Amino acid sequence: MTNASSGSEEFWNVYDFSRRYRLDSKEQNRLLMLYGPLAPARSLLANARRDSFAPDGPHEFHSQPREAVHG
Repeated sequence: MTNASSGSEEFWNVYDFSRRYRLDSKEQNRLLMLYGPLAPARSLLANARRDSFAPDGPHEFHSQPREAVHG
């Protein structure tokens, strides 16, 4: 992932972030409108909509809570 540091804050390329976390094009465009091509990593992670993540991505995110398993 292309990233840069400015002081103590890390910036990520929005295109690379979207590809890595398998965001759909609508969510990628929303992030680009908010931040432009480079954005603070913590902002991208906090503001990317979870329902835009592919379930088989590098990290599983769930938009619905998992049901409790009772044994």
